[in-house]
Amino acid sequence: MKIILVILAEILLALLFVLFVSSNYINGIEYICPITKQVYTIEYSQFAALIYIIGGLSILILYAIFSYSESKTIAAYKRAHENSEIANAEKDSKILSLENKIKTLETALDNVLKRDKNNG
Repeated sequence: MKIILVILAEILLALLFVLFVSSNYINGIEYICPITKQVYTIEYSQFAALIYIIGGLSILILYAIFSYSESKTIAAYKRAHENSEIANAEKDSKILSLENKIKTLETALDNVLKRDKNNG
């Protein structure tokens, strides 16, 4: 999933670069600041680098978000698995202790029955 996201982002960035380079702006891209009312001109190479950097940063942020949520999910699964293993181990130990108690009671019963046969 992450690799596909990175590949798609790279393709998108390349397409944006080609789109802006092939557009009909010859002298660059002009930007009018709404606050100061000044006109700024940016060249295509600077604009393409800016788009590429913004795209790369957005991919890194998305990757960090996805990997963080994935690591939390994996940690929750590990905790649930450990809890089920502990519960199973406790059940197994209870079963073993009950089996040992049954064996002890059986041997005690056999001993009592043997004594009654010998005395009776």
